[in-house]
Amino acid sequence: MFKLRHEQRSLWEDLFAAEVADLWAPWMRVVDELWEDDELLDAVYEEQGEPHQELCEQLKSMSDGVRQIVRQTRACV
Repeated sequence: MFKLRHEQRSLWEDLFAAEVADLWAPWMRVVDELWEDDELLDAVYEEQGEPHQELCEQLKSMSDGVRQIVRQTRACV
């Protein structure tokens, strides 16, 4: 999901943010600050993409192997 960098503030952010600010746990504030670090987010997204490509290639080779086994089994029948 993509989020615009500059978007209109919602009613929630304007009216209720101050009231619920005390309900945030300390770790939630740290994570909220991390969402603002574009360099960190870019690095995370890049790393997530690499294993995905490897997994797709592995699944494709497994699928090719299964097809070959099915063909051989049908030939024997």
